[in-house]
Amino acid sequence: MSNYDIGVVGCWYWGNYGSLLNGYATYSLLRSFNMNVLNIVTPYNGFEPHAKKFFDVAYPKNAISEVLPFERVKEFNDKCDMFLTGSDQIWNDSSRMPFVKYFHLDFANDDKRKISFSTSFGKNINAPEESRGKIISSLMQRYNAISVREDIGVRVCKDYYGVNATQIMEPVLDVDPSVWYELSEHSELPKEKEPYILAYILDPTPEKTHAIKYYSEKSGMKAINIVDGFSARHEINKNKLGLPNTLPNITSYDFLKYFINASYVISDSFHGTAFAIAFNKPFISIANMQRGLSRFETLLGKVGLVSRLVDDKKIPETERFLYHVDFRPVNEIITKERNRANEWLKNALNSSVTETVALPKNIVERLDKNRCMGCGACVSCCPTKALSLKPDEFGYYRSYIDKSKCVNCGLCMEKCAAFRSPHNLNAKTPLSYAFVCKDHDILMNSASGGAFPVLAKTALDRGGIVVGAAWDENNAFSVRHIFVSNKKDISKLQKSKYLQSYLGDTFSAIKKYVDSGRFVLFTGCPCQVAGLKKYLGKSYENLLLVDLLCAVCPSQAFFEKYIHEKFNNEIETFQFRAKSDTDKIWDAYTYKTVDKLGTTKLTRMVDDDYYKNPLLLTPSHCKVCKYQGTTRYGDITIGDCWGVQNYDPNIDVSHGVSAILINNEKGEEFIRNISKSDIGLMVEEPLSEIKKYNVCAFQENRNWPKNPNRDMFYESIVNNNYFDSIRRALKK
Repeated sequence: MSNYDIGVVGCWYWGNYGSLLNGYATYSLLRSFNMNVLNIVTPYNGFEPHAKKFFDVAYPKNAISEVLPFERVKEFNDKCDMFLTGSDQIWNDSSRMPFVKYFHLDFANDDKRKISFSTSFGKNINAPEESRGKIISSLMQRYNAISVREDIGVRVCKDYYGVNATQIMEPVLDVDPSVWYELSEHSELPKEKEPYILAYILDPTPEKTHAIKYYSEKSGMKAINIVDGFSARHEINKNKLGLPNTLPNITSYDFLKYFINASYVISDSFHGTAFAIAFNKPFISIANMQRGLSRFETLLGKVGLVSRLVDDKKIPETERFLYHVDFRPVNEIITKERNRANEWLKNALNSSVTETVALPKNIVERLDKNRCMGCGACVSCCPTKALSLKPDEFGYYRSYIDKSKCVNCGLCMEKCAAFRSPHNLNAKTPLSYAFVCKDHDILMNSASGGAFPVLAKTALDRGGIVVGAAWDENNAFSVRHIFVSNKKDISKLQKSKYLQSYLGDTFSAIKKYVDSGRFVLFTGCPCQVAGLKKYLGKSYENLLLVDLLCAVCPSQAFFEKYIHEKFNNEIETFQFRAKSDTDKIWDAYTYKTVDKLGTTKLTRMVDDDYYKNPLLLTPSHCKVCKYQGTTRYGDITIGDCWGVQNYDPNIDVSHGVSAILINNEKGEEFIRNISKSDIGLMVEEPLSEIKKYNVCAFQENRNWPKNPNRDMFYESIVNNNYFDSIRRALKK
């Protein structure tokens, strides 16, 4: 028979005060459920002196395990009925693999119940390396119940590891504050006689020192300072902080006592912030980027105190931060969240309660539909043809599944670039050129400087195939990717088409060509290029990827409504950004229509409601695009070279100029092989100037804020016509 009901792994033994008390909070909660608890010491770890003083009083001697090496930790299966992964940043992916496995309970037998309680991923929230991710995923799917501390942890669990998780508040707030008051009574330090500001600083900087001095002077209170509890860093951090009244390496009892009696708190510590809230102290929370911002944002967002979070590089100096905080609504929220956490843990410990942890292994059920880019990688890779691309209610192509055909192989998740980005070795700062095609007819039939048709011609000269977006022959106002092998068909792929293109199973067809040795040039939006890279899973010397400097790709359904309402079904073709020999300067403000009688018309579109409101038409996946930026996913990037005349007045812009970015050696080699007879102009220009006039295409972390006008347009367009929806959104 086991000696303990549960064994706990975590950071409860560290020298960091927050980790020590976080671990004690979890221990207290488990004891409140009458559990006999064993705190398991991580292999190869000792105890800080001040931590040892804490253990000697806080825990019974039999509550702390012996220190076993990794080779022997399985012996705890003989002592514990179940295991719990504690809180704090123990799922930080920067750890070495033996520790990663240990903190995911790899040593626990399959028949042992496994629980994660308010565990944190810390600051590392990027997709793990593939083999590492598979190991972690398999371990997490053995859990019976998983809760995480940060909101973003729920998404990480779902997207990267295929498990359900519940967000639970930080454990030091999940226990009644009386726990901390009782512990503080063990402090032997004398109580301060005068009011004081308490500064708890983990990572001292001149900005933080200055802020402490400022608020000390403004409040008329002295500042008492605590630095991190690790012995090896204590004197270093004390000297960096450079302030009087900095305490020695105190115990956790002293730490609590100083928080309880403080009049005001300044801290760059997550747990410092948590204890300021627990004890209802006015505070400034300094965002500690290097230790993980999401922890602060989740906690302060939950209790409505985000305004107390400040930038660590520019800490504001304002007396309003010294004002009293109304903690009544905060305490109500904490009580509610505390009860929820306790109930969750109680259920998780109950062997009769089953929580579904593992998520379905198909991309449709795992990926938020609004993040699907419609690239078709999943369609192309599905071995049972269970997946297809279909328009959603707004006309955007999304993945749909026939579950009767799905065999849960998970291949679609491996190949989805919206789910996990492909590996990218391209240059962080590409070479950039202004380009003009020499052939005037080709130039006039191009949206900008004719870069694409020259690239396409060069590819065909190598006996290759070009894949790009063309108007659909069966639907003149929709766009799809097609394959071109004759130079006379290159024109089908020219010109801008501001619509999402249908790809279907294009990627699988490309794979057949490149596997056979045929050269292929693929051009598309950055998300489509990333999708193809992810689908193929490796680089091909005979595949050239060309991505575009794009902003948004609206729905074909929106465009068709616009066309039918604007032109009353009287036109046969529509061409974005037409050019005329009479143009004095190249711009993007003319479109061309051909009606059913063959009459051609060029129209300036300054007042046109399709062109004037691009942000209203923005798809959900474009709002959060992660494939823009300076480091591109294509071998070559092409787009407009707007504003080139402002920094190079020698360039003739009257009929258009292209920007060409060379992102790697393959792209550079291809550009070198362009025939000189095709080049009218190719001049290296500063990338900073090209970026200046293509702002949307170079946003490194696109996360556009919620636009109420855009949402109103989307709500209306499903059941109403285009122009009425525009007017409603803009309240015209």
